[in-house]
Amino acid sequence: MPDSEETALRRNAPPFARHLSSLFTKTVTDHALKCAFFFDREKDRHNALIRFRDKRGIRLDNGCHIRILQRVVVNPDDRSKVTTAEYQYVYGFSEDLDNEWVLRYEYVPEQVEFDPEYKYPIGHVHFNGVPDSYERFEMDDKKPYPDLHCPTRRIALEDFIEHLIIELRVPTRAAREDCLALLADSRREYERKKTKPH
Repeated sequence: MPDSEETALRRNAPPFARHLSSLFTKTVTDHALKCAFFFDREKDRHNALIRFRDKRGIRLDNGCHIRILQRVVVNPDDRSKVTTAEYQYVYGFSEDLDNEWVLRYEYVPEQVEFDPEYKYPIGHVHFNGVPDSYERFEMDDKKPYPDLHCPTRRIALEDFIEHLIIELRVPTRAAREDCLALLADSRREYERKKTKPH
């Protein structure tokens, strides 16, 4: 008899959360991610939420603040795995990441399924700032610049951490080259598993 959705999620989400957490604890911080479970009545689905213990985010050694939210559900094609239902990777230079964020990557594949009015790319990035040229641009019903959904591919957590190390010079817990190699290896392993036949 196959596991219930909740049982399958509770079995498979923690190892995935530990893997994501290790990407941080082996590279840029000693703060671990935690995994919490909840049932979404509106979507009739069991979920696991993976984030830092402080849901506001954490401060890295160079003063940059980050917040990670990864929501996973049971993979409908293989109940021994989880799949990402949503993520949000945010950074800024203040602990008030609700208002003073700089960059926010989002991936929301369920939006299309549950909201027929959703018309934006499921993978996108938001920039919290306004270029002068955008301010000068005249257009009816112009959205605030931080509300624009700039399309991206799905961003791996490894890509986000690599960006922090390379672009923001976040100090690493081991040699920088070793941390970047660890992230590259993790990315390759994910791609290998994703393309492996069942």
